[in-house]
Amino acid sequence: MSNPRQQAILHLGANVGNRMEHLKEACARLELRAGRILQKSGIYETQPWGNPDQPDFLNMALRLETKSNPEDLLRNIHTIEREMGREREKKWAPRIIDIDLILFGDLIIQTEDLMVPHPEMHQRNFVLVPLLDIAADWVHPILRETVEDLYWNSEDPLEVILLEEKS
Repeated sequence: MSNPRQQAILHLGANVGNRMEHLKEACARLELRAGRILQKSGIYETQPWGNPDQPDFLNMALRLETKSNPEDLLRNIHTIEREMGREREKKWAPRIIDIDLILFGDLIIQTEDLMVPHPEMHQRNFVLVPLLDIAADWVHPILRETVEDLYWNSEDPLEVILLEEKS
């Protein structure tokens, strides 16, 4: 018996090399390995969060339909990152690609390897702004607020600049 299809929200970022191509390649690999992309946000440029002494990021979000459970989806994400050259050496380092599992249906998962919803999503405009494009009404399962409300209540001062409209 196969797993029922679930919807997940992923956030992608890149700040090394051809950032736009890295995002496109990650999307293609996700479709092959993880599920069907239902929606893509616009692509946004932001200053780095946590370590400003590095190149600016391009960020986007995806609404993904998947048959995978959250743990398997995370394993697929990490495989894609590794195949694309991502090195997980230190926090807030420059990245060829960074793919985060932000939301998975209305599940709450808190294990050593996986935290869903992403524990810092509501504090980061570079995550919230792309999510507004594809999931403004999605309710955070712990905070019980929509993505749109989380954005309007965010105190993050970093500017998020639209580079390419959503597709």
